[in-house]
Amino acid sequence: MDDLDKRLLNDFQRDLPLTPRPFAAIAGQLGQRENEVLLALGRLQEQGAISRVGAVVAPHRA
Repeated sequence: MDDLDKRLLNDFQRDLPLTPRPFAAIAGQLGQRENEVLLALGRLQEQGAISRVGAVVAPHRA
């Protein structure tokens, strides 16, 4: 697990950016390219470190 993987797990377990391209926003915050973030997330999923990437909607927390 490299530094990018650790930062993704630590910094973005919650609060996926609500933008048309959330992974581009994450990449910008990490100083990476969007495709590098997507590749890292794919690796983490293959390794079993994460099961899915997606938003959890909580309408009562508006």
